Amino acid sequence: MSTLFIQHHVLENMVSLYLHELSEKEEILDGYEVYTQLFCV
Repeated sequence: MSTLFIQHHVLENMVSLYLHELSEKEEILDGYEVYTQLFCV
């Protein structure tokens, strides 16, 4: 269970960095849409 938590935490950090990169390119809405599809299934 702790391993799953760590993997999820790392994935969230990766997504946060990815969204940050997209926001710099003014594509934050597209990134957010991908994020919600990944985590709100």
